[in-house]
Amino acid sequence: MHVHRLLEGTAWPDVGFATLRLWDTGTTWKDLEPARGQYRFEKLDRLVALAASRHVRILLTFGKTPDWASRFPEGGRFPRETGAPSSMQDWSDFVGTVAARYKGRIEGYEIWNEPNWKGFYNDTVEQMVEMTRVASRAIRKADPGALVVSPSATTNDGIPWLKQFLGMGGGELVDVIAYHLYTTPAPPERIPELASDVRAAMAAAHIDKPLWDTETSWTAPRQFSNDEEQAAFAARTMVLGWASGAVRLYWYAWDNRNWVTVNMTRNDNNHSTPAAAAYDKVRNWMTGRRLEGCVVDANETWSCRLTAPGEESFIYWNPQRSAAFSPQSVIATTPQSDSCVSRAGSGSSGIPAATVFPQRVLFRVSDDVHLGAGKTMEIEKRMRLAKAPGKIEATR
Repeated sequence: MHVHRLLEGTAWPDVGFATLRLWDTGTTWKDLEPARGQYRFEKLDRLVALAASRHVRILLTFGKTPDWASRFPEGGRFPRETGAPSSMQDWSDFVGTVAARYKGRIEGYEIWNEPNWKGFYNDTVEQMVEMTRVASRAIRKADPGALVVSPSATTNDGIPWLKQFLGMGGGELVDVIAYHLYTTPAPPERIPELASDVRAAMAAAHIDKPLWDTETSWTAPRQFSNDEEQAAFAARTMVLGWASGAVRLYWYAWDNRNWVTVNMTRNDNNHSTPAAAAYDKVRNWMTGRRLEGCVVDANETWSCRLTAPGEESFIYWNPQRSAAFSPQSVIATTPQSDSCVSRAGSGSSGIPAATVFPQRVLFRVSDDVHLGAGKTMEIEKRMRLAKAPGKIEATR
């Protein structure tokens, strides 16, 4: 989860989440070290303490080179904060200082935000690989238990950048590959395709490491006509991110209303929306369960099978239309590689037919429960198994 204004009036979110990504929180390199060797840790100290009091882990994202450290000249073609440092020693000193100060309190460090986007980085891939090498060394020396997370490229446009980064050895320097699986304005059902391209780039570079979606949401030009539609997108994004092999998904953002179009809070940033309820409900579905696979049939009805000890459950929806649906024709599936998404095959689930709707995500588990305007989700108890595979902890 992202929460931008925890220190400026936003109450702690009333939904569950296990990790907090610090970005757009005034905690970039430029914020923390405005002059060489002069640090301003007050805000980061407070955020780290607040997260610890809630038992929430932190991912700190670096970015925005200070003017004094940038190799881009003043008045040059590009903003100075989008350049690599002129001295890698300055970069190493900064990263090492931060990692030492927060040893054991910050779980991981993401090297840079969206380096394929010119608003954040205009330097070369070679420079970013070297920055990753230097930062990784500094982090491991100061806090051997901290995770080093790769720079997070974004959208389809980021795939070529990722391939270059991995091809130059960047993937060997980190513990986790980060990517922003933004598909806006396309619907969430495009997420598996983008994630597949990311995993293909990793496989080509022989990188077998966890994939984290460290930022995702929906933005203009995608607009929504009502709360119900936003809630459906939030729910489907959560499920499809998981099905696509992303171990974590950080929603952007709890209290952002000037860029995103799926809103988690109302205008005051303190009253949650049906989209937030959908996020929380799906997270609860995921926690303690293992996703065995998802399939999509010829009518574009999606079905995902989950297991937990002694239980089998299913999530299904159709993003386009209301449709009669027979789960027995689409449930059987075998996860392929890190992805659990495939086209429908044959097999029987023993589940009776149902009807799916464009703005509902159905989960078969216990009693009927409605969220939002009363039409967003339904939940119903289904099947029990004598044995089932181990569970997965959802760390959204």
